[in-house]
Amino acid sequence: KVAAMSDTPSTQWLTPAQASTETGIPARTPPQWRYLGKGPRFARFGRHVRYSRVDLGEWTAAQLAAVDASREAKAKGGARSKAA
Repeated sequence: KVAAMSDTPSTQWLTPAQASTETGIPARTPPQWRYLGKGPRFARFGRHVRYSRVDLGEWTAAQLAAVDASREAKAKGGARSKAA
């Protein structure tokens, strides 16, 4: 999940604090995710962690898609149990 520094030269990099602000996720959560190998893709420049704005947007979209899929599956399962 660690991004290569040369992904794209024009990549906008966000600090963990900026990424937390943009997503509304508490600032203490991303370090835990990095430790666990979860969360959005990130890059490490020396000891500095950065998130690509594009990767953060893609990760957010994937989270929304997962929630939508889960709701859809529950709705289908609920419809089956009501019909039975």
